[in-house]
Amino acid sequence: PAAVPPLGWFSAQGAGNVPTFERSVDAGRPGAGSDNDVLALSMNTASWAVVIDTFTEDGSSWQTQDWSDARGVGFWMRGSNSGAPMFVDLLDNRNPDSTVDDAERFSVRFGDDWSGWRFVELPFADFTRKNIGNGAPDDGLTLTEMHGFGIGVEQTSPAVTADIAIDDI
Repeated sequence: PAAVPPLGWFSAQGAGNVPTFERSVDAGRPGAGSDNDVLALSMNTASWAVVIDTFTEDGSSWQTQDWSDARGVGFWMRGSNSGAPMFVDLLDNRNPDSTVDDAERFSVRFGDDWSGWRFVELPFADFTRKNIGNGAPDDGLTLTEMHGFGIGVEQTSPAVTADIAIDDI
């Protein structure tokens, strides 16, 4: 139903600019085994685009995670040096008894400005609130009820395509 948000991995975009994502084998990451899987992403900056993981164990309900003991988010990224302005969104707490995606968003920007694998570290202190008009609570980044995260691109002109991969979030 339209009122129930997608759970697990899904994409969102503006102006029909659909990002693609798939699990693929890539052993090129430093320290990766020969059977290492990554999330391969292709996102065009003709409009904003994002790939989101809303946490679930059974595919039918939200599953929160407590990140309050962590200092930030880190992951490996295989950059394509596209120059695309990128962002990571955190989906923090939601309204009590909510059945829609009204998670509070916190975002940090970075650029796809390298080629090859690099470990990206994003301290929580660098994230700022991002109002997307979804009726989210406004109580700050609590980190005790994390509902998911997203990685995306912002719109640019001329448009570029970021063909990247992420691993080991």
